[in-house]
Amino acid sequence: MLTIQIRLLMDPELKRFEISEEQCSSIRDKVSYLHETAAEIDYCLILRENLLDAFNDFKTNGAGIPNNFIRLNRCLMNWLNTFYTWIEYHERHYKDLFSELKSKYYDDFFSYRFAYHMRRYTTHQSLCISRITFDVVSVLDKR
Repeated sequence: MLTIQIRLLMDPELKRFEISEEQCSSIRDKVSYLHETAAEIDYCLILRENLLDAFNDFKTNGAGIPNNFIRLNRCLMNWLNTFYTWIEYHERHYKDLFSELKSKYYDDFFSYRFAYHMRRYTTHQSLCISRITFDVVSVLDKR
């Protein structure tokens, strides 16, 4: 038997409980599962928010302001690095399941390969976006 001490919500007093090794192991497994689930949700939300930030910035500011070159690269790098972090998390925690899924996505989806290699390029080589240009004639023609 083990003795654990827990402070319950809204109760300032520390409570003591006697539990078996088996119960302790079960609690440890459930807490681990809760941490994994919370991390999964966090990574998905960060990935989504980085993508939404980039789209909203592009829609609001366009590409015509000189600082947009920096913002555009920053938004893209944030999204690419979050994408990579999400992949690494799944490879570490769900290796058996995720390695097959990762291979399938890599083989079947150009967008996955493109994002994967863009992240590597921005990390080890240079910025993804090196220049922003405008076609003034086509913009004027659309008015």
